[in-house]
Amino acid sequence: MWSLMDEQKELRGMLSARTPLRKSIETFLDLLEASLRAKLQLRFSFAGPWRDLRTLSQHWKRILVPTAAVFDMGASEAIHGAIPRELVLDRPSPVIFMRAQKNEVEKQGMKKTHIRDGAAMCEVLSFLEDRFLAGDHFTELSPSREVDRRRKIQDLNEGVSFRTIVAFGPHSAIPHYSSSNRTNVEITEFSTVLIDSGGQYQDGTTDVSRV
Repeated sequence: MWSLMDEQKELRGMLSARTPLRKSIETFLDLLEASLRAKLQLRFSFAGPWRDLRTLSQHWKRILVPTAAVFDMGASEAIHGAIPRELVLDRPSPVIFMRAQKNEVEKQGMKKTHIRDGAAMCEVLSFLEDRFLAGDHFTELSPSREVDRRRKIQDLNEGVSFRTIVAFGPHSAIPHYSSSNRTNVEITEFSTVLIDSGGQYQDGTTDVSRV
């Protein structure tokens, strides 16, 4: 089966900022072996799968190439073009349905991740409120650094899941707003502050919005 990148999220990588993906992975599974764990082999390469796909496909009788399904756009035309048509088995990927069923380890990881991440956000909000009432001045850019710092010191943290968004006033109504030196404004008591942020942890990922 030719697997899509978002079906390999449990195999975390650090090659892309704020996204725990690897650019390419070749995973070999021999399902006939008694111990799947013992036979799991990983070979990491940037261009290997694309370069070798045409050659490797000659050794297989059929190749499952994912078609579009729920939350899945399916394989690209480039993948279809690299595999002889007579070998292609068009089916929805079984991986996406397996991912929808969380085991106990994943469930506990999600809970623990959100507890740690929630603690970080409580510290941030308490700190900002105390400093604001004490007379400190903040712009949109300064709280984002504090959010990232508090999250970074949490156990099992691997960085942020996306660039932290701090939006004040009219900016808080802009989807995916990103403050810059040009748009950065001072935060006052006369409007709403939106903090949209998230963290990558070894046992889960968060995406949290607080007003």
